[in-house]
Amino acid sequence: ICHHKYRFVTKPRWLYCLDRNRLTTLLTLERPGTLALIFPCLLIAEILLTIYYVCRGWGGSRVRLLWHFVKPDTWTSLLRHRRAVRRLRKRNDADIVKHFAAEIVFAEVDGLAIRYVMNPLLRLYWSLIRSLIRW
Repeated sequence: ICHHKYRFVTKPRWLYCLDRNRLTTLLTLERPGTLALIFPCLLIAEILLTIYYVCRGWGGSRVRLLWHFVKPDTWTSLLRHRRAVRRLRKRNDADIVKHFAAEIVFAEVDGLAIRYVMNPLLRLYWSLIRSLIRW
């Protein structure tokens, strides 16, 4: 579980950095098999985040995020960091993901759909795939 103490800011630059760093960390640290297993949830989450951002008038940060991940330099850097992490890594994904939570806890977007639809579906999906991550 990762808890952050911060005040949610809706400035496009801040939102862009938040999402860019979240995805960069995930893509840098997790192994390909783990990424493949979490990809369906990640894709749905990114689509829903994009809809939410557009409805709030923050769609520009998502366009900038997409542009960041389309650039070849981004992937060159990610691959270089992945190799460095692989050399330094002491724990496997199975040890790390057993501490992951399958729940969205975010006061700014809390609602019935998250509590009664998204979170139960995330918990179900995570309970099915967590045991498949053995590497």
